[in-house]
Parts: sequence; C-alpha cells; structure tokens
Amino acid sequence: MLELNAIFRERGYRKDMGVKGAVAVLFGQRFIKSKKVATSNWAMPQLTEAQLIYAANDAYAALRVYQTLQLT
Repeated sequence: MLELNAIFRERGYRKDMGVKGAVAVLFGQRFIKSKKVATSNWAMPQLTEAQLIYAANDAYAALRVYQTLQLT
C-alpha cells in the first residue's frame, strides 16, 4: 500500500493527493471517474461492465503513477 499524500508532500505538494490529482500533476490530464459508478453497489456477487471498467482504469492509473514516481 502506498500513501500518495506522503509521497507528494515529500515532493513539496501541500494538497491532499489521490490518483485523480496525481494523474493531473504527473501527466497534465484529467482522470474522469464516474460518481454514479463509484457510488454503485460494489457488494453485488457480479460487478457490472461499468464497474469493471472503472476498477480497471483506477488500477491502471495507480500503476502508471507508481511507475512514473520511480518507486518500482
């Protein structure tokens, strides 16, 4: 588990930093995340296609942030 706030604070950023903020800072791009999907029922036995895409995008963005920060 990596705490992005701690990493970015070490680098001089003062605001709380999540994956969306890290993508903006590191890549100069907006990482749009659907509020509707984010707040949907993730406890269901089978996730919807939208939930699977959301989770995959979130995981991939986190991986790219991790790699770009050269923490590997």
